[in-house]
Amino acid sequence: MTCEIVRTTKLRFEYLGIAGTALIAICCLITAIGFKGYLDEGYSILNHFISELGMHTESPLAWVFNAGLLVGSPLILIFLLSSYQHLPSKLSWVARVLGIATGVGGFFVGVFPADVNLGAHTVSAMIFFFGGAVTVAIFSIDIFLQKEQKLGRWLCVAGAIVSACFVVFLVVTFSGPRMTGMANLGASIASERPSPFWDLAFLEWLPLIGILAWIFLLAVEFLRLGKQK
Repeated sequence: MTCEIVRTTKLRFEYLGIAGTALIAICCLITAIGFKGYLDEGYSILNHFISELGMHTESPLAWVFNAGLLVGSPLILIFLLSSYQHLPSKLSWVARVLGIATGVGGFFVGVFPADVNLGAHTVSAMIFFFGGAVTVAIFSIDIFLQKEQKLGRWLCVAGAIVSACFVVFLVVTFSGPRMTGMANLGASIASERPSPFWDLAFLEWLPLIGILAWIFLLAVEFLRLGKQK
């Protein structure tokens, strides 16, 4: 009986990926609903940055957002580490190592909110964005190169789109004029934000939404494979 439970558990690591991504998404939603902001405006992904959800000076439920990262990120890390059961190649191990760095970056975004330690927050966020782009890209390449096609290649297409979202955000963020604006980001938020659309804020949301959705779908696909064994 005990051996059977252990075998079953080994195949159920996929639920950690589902739980981790769902938890972060739900915590983002809950925090956004209770958002107040400097100007008493509601939250919108069209002109608000992700980090604003975790700022106690702006967000009454900032602790919910930060807690979601602190709990959800480790669940996703365990999921990625266990994914060798379906993706055992050396290439995927490279992706897993980068995925760990990405998850650690996401974790510390929750540890260091932007209004508590902006420097540490920025470094953590950049680790997440740079790491996320490469992690998803390498996993997608490995799935495409499978000798025996097990995982659907639609994951490669989805992964390419997600990686592109990361790249576009990073390119736009690090363009010359944007960097000047980022340096004065706090003042811009506190006074008057572009309304109803701020392209930089919206572009920041796309990689997060994309990677959470991609990991969720990857976990579901792993579950499908597990049930076939």
